[in-house]
Amino acid sequence: MIPARASAVAAGVSMVTAGSMLANLASYALQVVAADLLGPTGYGEFGPLLAAQLVLAVPALAVQTVIARDAVRGRPRASLRRTGRRCAWAVAGVALVAAPLLALMLDIALPTVVAAVASAPVLVLLAAEQGVLQGGSRFRDLGLVLGAAGAGKVAFAPT
Repeated sequence: MIPARASAVAAGVSMVTAGSMLANLASYALQVVAADLLGPTGYGEFGPLLAAQLVLAVPALAVQTVIARDAVRGRPRASLRRTGRRCAWAVAGVALVAAPLLALMLDIALPTVVAAVASAPVLVLLAAEQGVLQGGSRFRDLGLVLGAAGAGKVAFAPT
């Protein structure tokens, strides 16, 4: 017989895995559909902008990890969320500076670049909430958020 704690951990790991897989599958589907719909020229703009979005969202990984650790250590949720907001503002600042440079380097209209990088600070805020869930051992909820966020990022993609 499996102890209740081990069973809960296994269920939580399963939910996080399922949510992560759904998010990655949605991202892959977006790439395939975008390549088909946009053609070589459109995808030539889409690909680098998606990569820029990914690079700008890298701090989100650190934010989630640090917030989860601090949540386990008992840091108040308000303080954790404040850290997430500060990091999101920093990423927004970098995105604001990077957008005109990317537009110039990639020869893509500035509004298009801004639209692409505008989600990076939101992803940092989302990661902060994921860290709160993770640090609170709310793995079922974390898995649901991962899956919903991954599917949501793709559902609203302007392809």
